[in-house]
Amino acid sequence: SIDQKGFAPGIKSEEPLIAYVGRVKKYKRLDHLLEAFRVVKRSIPEARLIIAGRGDCADLERSVKNLQMKDWVSLMGEVSQEDKRGILQKAWVFVAPSMKEGWGISVIEANACGTPAVAYDVAGLRDSVRNDETGLLVPEADVVKLADTIIKVLSDSELRQRLSQNALKWADSFNWD
Repeated sequence: SIDQKGFAPGIKSEEPLIAYVGRVKKYKRLDHLLEAFRVVKRSIPEARLIIAGRGDCADLERSVKNLQMKDWVSLMGEVSQEDKRGILQKAWVFVAPSMKEGWGISVIEANACGTPAVAYDVAGLRDSVRNDETGLLVPEADVVKLADTIIKVLSDSELRQRLSQNALKWADSFNWD
């Protein structure tokens, strides 16, 4: 299973935590995640967002500053494998707003930590996220629906628990061979 890389369930954060861990590139549409997070904050004021990964963070840093969200959004840049695992273990939901993916290995890593995913219904992500089983798929580029879906996962503990249990089983069916 994916556990060969050390991904396993951990202790969830006390406050609702949304995470994105992966490359920071334009096509990942992290601007959509920031816009959705603004909406999430109105419904769930205690929510936090972590974005971690290698790439161009300058635009994101500007957006976080312009949107006055630096108290709630942590831009961590590139992190170690251990820190990545810690983020995925603490997160309540993993969000993948990409326009495309080859597969979505970060989704499976999140799943291996018991963290369900919310993702756009695009090539690659629709393969790694089993809709309404290991996570929830959202119509592509629909930021309002993305926000609503994140809110749904954060606020419905039964849904989150069901998705989490299924995500663990799904991730366990993969290995590096």
